[in-house]
Amino acid sequence: MLGPFVDRSDVGEHLVAATRDVLEPVRTLDLELSVISHFMGGLTYLACEPTEPFSQLTEMFAAALPAVAAARRGVRGRRPSPVDR
Repeated sequence: MLGPFVDRSDVGEHLVAATRDVLEPVRTLDLELSVISHFMGGLTYLACEPTEPFSQLTEMFAAALPAVAAARRGVRGRRPSPVDR
């Protein structure tokens, strides 16, 4: 659900452990994935409503995995922006 994804060769014990640590306190996300949307650059995703729970989860992953978060920001230092919602 989070993209762009890390390269398969980068998936290792550290990434798996960090993912477990982030997800361990998360019980459920009460949201709907009902609208197909796109980031500039072509990445397609299902937009969620409400956005807050997923945004919080994304921030938790960014804090736990700063190298992955930096890659998500791209070459201009920004996160991808939705072109429609």
